[in-house]
Amino acid sequence: MRRFKGTDLGLGIVAVAVNVLLVAGVIMVTGGGPTSATAPTPTTRPTASTAATSTTATSVATTAAAAVPALATLATSTRPVTLAVLGDGTGDEEGEWVTALGGLLGGNHHVTVHNLDTSDPTRYADDLTYGTTGPAFAIWNGSRRGATAGYAVARLSFLVPQRPDAVLLSYGRQDSAGTIGERLETVLRAVRTRWPGATVSVVLQAAERDDVSKPVRDAARAWATKRSLSTIDVAAALRSAANPNQFVSLVDPPSVNQLGGRFWALAVYRALGGTAPDPVIPPPAPRSSSAPVATVPVVPTPTATTRPTATRTVAPPRPRYTPPATVPRPPTGTPTPAETTPPTTEPTTAPTTTAATTTSAPTTSTTTISPPTTGPAAAATP
Repeated sequence: MRRFKGTDLGLGIVAVAVNVLLVAGVIMVTGGGPTSATAPTPTTRPTASTAATSTTATSVATTAAAAVPALATLATSTRPVTLAVLGDGTGDEEGEWVTALGGLLGGNHHVTVHNLDTSDPTRYADDLTYGTTGPAFAIWNGSRRGATAGYAVARLSFLVPQRPDAVLLSYGRQDSAGTIGERLETVLRAVRTRWPGATVSVVLQAAERDDVSKPVRDAARAWATKRSLSTIDVAAALRSAANPNQFVSLVDPPSVNQLGGRFWALAVYRALGGTAPDPVIPPPAPRSSSAPVATVPVVPTPTATTRPTATRTVAPPRPRYTPPATVPRPPTGTPTPAETTPPTTEPTTAPTTTAATTTSAPTTSTTTISPPTTGPAAAATP
């Protein structure tokens, strides 16, 4: 038998109504109600602007991290680099390791080393340049003789006037094992505050004579390890090259000599990523035998310009002849040479007989034409 369609529709409506009533009853039993039900929290979908902002922040962070080059890439960098050196008197003068480092970097960079004026540390002296091609490489050398590890804290803005890519801390000659760690900490804090992204490395200085500064170097190494900072062990580099005492300066014992400065600079240059051969070490001087050998001093041959000739005022010679008070008249007659001592009588026109002399043969006075050889007082009285 066929059913009427209206009957089926009515049964469906009744079933729906029953289901609604059952659901409402369950809700009432559980204590809920339409007014107490919490609306579902809509799911937040990122908009286009939010996604762009997040991408931009990530990109800036990545760019900032990439802007800080690693220490081992500075020597081969193809962009301008700024390096700051904060240290003591081992690198403050021309010819020491900082300027020698500039010479090594000048092979593929245009290097400018700014050195403090040795007579006035409140200003920088004339710049030293190395190399003519390649990217710019600036070194602000804030090393100062007699400076401790805390010297740069109050002078940081002056010593390093532009943002550095890396900072090298090279202290120890004026510090002790008990003070260098605390002083390096103050410098690191100042650098981190001023340039948060700068790379900081600690230079472990070359040994002094008989390595008396080893405790200070060990304390600096321990502090750098605690702060997760890289180190450049210059002492080990010089020790592997030769006897460390061979590099100690005889003129300035806390510093190293010229050869030691070249090895020091090479150790730092390699830490920056550069490659260069070791300097040539001259052979040691031959040792003398135990027996003393007499040495003859070499006397230079005197020359016309070796010693200046002293000048003296020479008085004119004094004449021995004293002219007589009266001028004698010219003699007359023919002169006859005397056989004995010349007569001492005053010449006259007429011959005058004089007494015999003490000789064995008497002499007769004669008239002579020679002038008297004695003064007027020696003439006989007529």
